[in-house]
Amino acid sequence: MRFAATGIVVQDLDRSVLFYTDLIGMNELQRIEVPDLKLHEVILSFGGRGAALVLMQYDDDADPGGLGSPGAPGGKIVMSAEDPVALVAAVRAAGGTVIREPENSGFGLVGFVQDPDGTAIEIIGQ
Repeated sequence: MRFAATGIVVQDLDRSVLFYTDLIGMNELQRIEVPDLKLHEVILSFGGRGAALVLMQYDDDADPGGLGSPGAPGGKIVMSAEDPVALVAAVRAAGGTVIREPENSGFGLVGFVQDPDGTAIEIIGQ
């Protein structure tokens, strides 16, 4: 496994992108639309293979399902795993909370679990 990214919920995606790119010096790598979650994401990085920052903005009528709420702080940690299905199953077997079963998305197999304090962890296939 490796640490892949941290995601934070923002209220104004464009304003936040400008902050992290123009002031902090990060580079915009990718924009992702997740229509079923009414979610817009921008992935930022300083380059190289280091972890990324994912800025997430939900539509006002979205249900973020444990990843924060529209207009309120929230976020996620992103971990890359060789077998997301097995990792989500291990969390479930240990009595942990599964937010979303692993399924194929536009960029591979993705599932969500929560840590003991309720922080969302996105598990992505390597």
